[in-house]
Amino acid sequence: MKTFKRESMTMVAVKGPRFSLPPRFAVRRQPIAFLLSVVMVVNIASMPMKAYLTEPLPSFRAPPPDERFANYSAFNAATLAANRAYYNALTIPNGTTYFSDDHRGAQVVRHAINLTNHRAMDRSECVSSFVLGFPGLIYYLPHQMDMVCALAAANAPNAADWDGRGSCFHSRFCSVEIGHVCVWLDAGDAVHGDPEAPQKLTLSFAFTSERFFLWLWIKLVYRCGITLLVVHRMWARYYAHCVALERTLVSRGHRPGLDEAHRYDLLLGDPTAIILLDPTIAFAFVVDMWMSTSSVGIAVLRATQNSDTAILLLTFIYLSRTVWFAYCALGLTSSFLKRCRLEHAFAEVDPTMLAVAVAIYGPLVSWLSGNVGFLALLYQWTFACLAPPTLVAEQNELAPGCAMYTLLIGSLPLCYGFIAPRFYCGFQGKSQTPRTLADYSSQRYNSVKSRLVFGFLEKLQKSSQQLLRGPETNLGGTVYAVFESNPRYKNCPTISMRSADVFVFCYRDDEVVQKIRLSLLSSLDCNASDPALAIRVRKSASPLFVSAIAPLQKGWEIQRPSKPSIWCI
Repeated sequence: MKTFKRESMTMVAVKGPRFSLPPRFAVRRQPIAFLLSVVMVVNIASMPMKAYLTEPLPSFRAPPPDERFANYSAFNAATLAANRAYYNALTIPNGTTYFSDDHRGAQVVRHAINLTNHRAMDRSECVSSFVLGFPGLIYYLPHQMDMVCALAAANAPNAADWDGRGSCFHSRFCSVEIGHVCVWLDAGDAVHGDPEAPQKLTLSFAFTSERFFLWLWIKLVYRCGITLLVVHRMWARYYAHCVALERTLVSRGHRPGLDEAHRYDLLLGDPTAIILLDPTIAFAFVVDMWMSTSSVGIAVLRATQNSDTAILLLTFIYLSRTVWFAYCALGLTSSFLKRCRLEHAFAEVDPTMLAVAVAIYGPLVSWLSGNVGFLALLYQWTFACLAPPTLVAEQNELAPGCAMYTLLIGSLPLCYGFIAPRFYCGFQGKSQTPRTLADYSSQRYNSVKSRLVFGFLEKLQKSSQQLLRGPETNLGGTVYAVFESNPRYKNCPTISMRSADVFVFCYRDDEVVQKIRLSLLSSLDCNASDPALAIRVRKSASPLFVSAIAPLQKGWEIQRPSKPSIWCI
């Protein structure tokens, strides 16, 4: 790192080419804002690696080959017997409803069924009154449903008569076997350590995943590649320009004619939205999710149990990666809106609020799928609909259900974006004070996360009242006035870019004399091909170090600086 000193002030900059002009002004990155900006980058870049909170890392030793069976009957008998021997009251600790066998790659969920006051019921009542909440319910094939519904229909069933009943089936994704499932009943309450209880049964669901030696390494390399791509895009599209901005301020200031009593504070923004708008990265993250279909299925299975808090927490973190389904949907919708010139029909989504919503919505959908009757039956149908009729009891096909799960997550921000403008128009019918350019330049016209950061700084710093509220001479934010005048000017009408803005506080003799809000010029569509909307370019260069947007009597004009910059005010 290089350190430039001027009196008592220090400016830190990233190594790079020497300045064409000698340093004149001190520039400081606000440390908390900078730290939070980096944390957001690390959060996005590490998203692929979060998978290994629950997924196995690749091994240098290939697993032994799976046992081959002559037919399904042999597979079913041998696999069911092996699962019953591996997972029972003697091998799993008392009180454990969820058990992970890392050695065999199996996940086991158990449920105790009390038959003491059991009332016989027909098939029409079975789902709504008996099986909801059973482990792995959404994955049951007709054979497993027949078994549990036959138990529901039995009059005064004896637990001993049902001991050992069960079956297994192959689990496939796009015709590739990714594991197998076994569902069986044991007499007694093995969950709570009472295997001799005469009126209780233990229902066990075990999913054993295939461990593809080479595939695990391919996924690791792919995820490392995504991480490096994210870091590169963040640097090339944001932080490199922040460094260039610092260099400009150090050598030239924000405008000509400044004396050396001036100094600057930089509050960097959150560049997450830049990555979300990148269709390559969004699609790569979606592919990454479905490269681990078995792990997603395990996470959904885990989300249906609530006895182990630690496992639930890891599951929620893992399922938070499904937010990329929503981000990818927003990217595709943005392209559609721009092509059809329907930018006005969609309300921008705050990326932070979307991440929070999906973190709640994703696990909630997973839980509801096993605890709401029509959802459970719908998932069962999607997982069985592509299986050959002659193999409907032997295997499932997860691809349709995975597609439905993706659409359920992806539709969340789309529902908000298309519905919100209708409510907004209703509120607009009432008298409302129009925003001014000063309102758009304020740090309070920002994303929820950025407002929280500024609020935190306001309480933390002694000079925060002056720092955050700023002087009367504020610049910037004009691009949002342009968007307000006509949504056609938005380059991406689905995701808010406000959080990426950089705030520059100009000091003279330790007093704030000007606050400048810098927005990314890439967020603006100048509509050059539409004469009625085209933003006029002034021929003379801007006296500032960034592009300046100004209103005309009709329309807008932009004045570019002598040295190209991605920033505008």
